[in-house]
Amino acid sequence: MELFRQYESALAAAQLVLAMLGMGATLRGSDFAGMLTNRTSIVLVLLLQFFIAPLLAAAMASYLPLPPGIAFGIVLLAVMPSGALSNLFTHLGGGNMALSITATIASTLLCLIATPWLLTLLAGWAIEGGINMPVSSVVRDVSLYLLIPMLIGMYVRKRFETHAADFSNWMVRLSMVVLLIIVFGSLKSGRIQVWEHGWTVPMLLIGCAIGQYAMTQLVTRIIGLSPGDCYTLAIEVSIRNGNLAILLSGTLFASATAAEAPISAGALYVALFYGGAALVLAILGIWTKILTSKLKEQPAS
Repeated sequence: MELFRQYESALAAAQLVLAMLGMGATLRGSDFAGMLTNRTSIVLVLLLQFFIAPLLAAAMASYLPLPPGIAFGIVLLAVMPSGALSNLFTHLGGGNMALSITATIASTLLCLIATPWLLTLLAGWAIEGGINMPVSSVVRDVSLYLLIPMLIGMYVRKRFETHAADFSNWMVRLSMVVLLIIVFGSLKSGRIQVWEHGWTVPMLLIGCAIGQYAMTQLVTRIIGLSPGDCYTLAIEVSIRNGNLAILLSGTLFASATAAEAPISAGALYVALFYGGAALVLAILGIWTKILTSKLKEQPAS
């Protein structure tokens, strides 16, 4: 599967562009108007992502008997912003797309400042030199693969409204096909050996994904957000930017010593496994949400 590794980045970019084209074609500029007045949801997701989750991750890394690389990887992933797939799963689950995209952009911009500081504070033991965020890469990816395709999709809806729904459906379907190719290729290429750390580490990472989703659902319901917004924010918090975690880990350990190599490998394992686990859990969450909605629509006998 060497061919897959050569084209993995291009496939990931294509998947995101297709998804954002399709989702953009369902949006109008007016859909974002309420985001400035509804700042509570944005502030809440940022607090959960960059305060609560990192503290819990640091506690696990400190008090659980984990390999150093896994401990560092858990903290690294906890200080990452939302992943772009959160927007796709929000769309498929019928969530608030304007809120999802706004939250993704906000958390991505905040990570440029918060991530280096938090990583130094909570996992400085694993890093000898300073932390240089790949700012240009992050800004480029957000612009090329998120904002521009979304704006093109919104233009399609405005200019060709009668065909916008079909355009959106086909773009999203194609993005899902590419996503399946990425998942299959990742599994076949041997980038990750699932059981190399036994069963406790995979179960812990699955628990982290479920825990972040459940925690966000609980908090958002307590403060009285709508079910759609609760689902949207739960997806935002639990789907993290694993690609950025891999990129940053590669930057930090570009010249890894023999002692640092296991830490780099552990961080890669966490990013890849968590990404796969969160993907599966998000799909299950969508099915559950759709099934629950259908059961509510059925008339009582």
